[in-house]
Amino acid sequence: MDREKKKAYSKEYYEKNKDKRKLSDKEYYDKNKPKILAKFKTYREKHRDELIAYGREYRKEHREELRVKERERYPKRKEWIKEYTHKPEVKARINASHKTPKFKIYLKGYRQRSEVKAKRRDYLTRTREQTNATARRYLESHPQMREHYKDYRKEKRQKFILTYKKGKCCELCGYKEYPEIIQFHHKNRKGNCLANRK
Repeated sequence: MDREKKKAYSKEYYEKNKDKRKLSDKEYYDKNKPKILAKFKTYREKHRDELIAYGREYRKEHREELRVKERERYPKRKEWIKEYTHKPEVKARINASHKTPKFKIYLKGYRQRSEVKAKRRDYLTRTREQTNATARRYLESHPQMREHYKDYRKEKRQKFILTYKKGKCCELCGYKEYPEIIQFHHKNRKGNCLANRK
């Protein structure tokens, strides 16, 4: 038999016995699940760096294909994701795990590591132009968001000023109308405190 004939025969055979093979594979997997998982784990630990590098290269080369696949797959999984995440026990578990002081301490410590900081810095420098471009595009397509951001910043500023002014007054005369000038309203032009003068 020629090479091409062999290929054609094997292809036909595979298509005919596809369901049988699936069933047999499933049975074998169910029987030897712990062994298979252990093998996979050891292989992943051995070739960790190679796998990461390969994954990055593959994602770079097939970026558009992967995006299309994700768009096609997401609507199918959307309902399942909603159902799963909106279950009360799952929701409670997620919230509990992310609001515990232990998790916050871990996160703080993780972010303070020099390696993590360096990685973050490198990532931001690499993707700065891209992020700026996406933000610009988003603002162009959503002009109402500019006003929203302006209002948000204004509210934030007002809140800060209110908290800053709260309970602040001069110890000498009790002046509290404009707390911004408290530090120098008792001084003359040379910078000497007038309150200490006899």
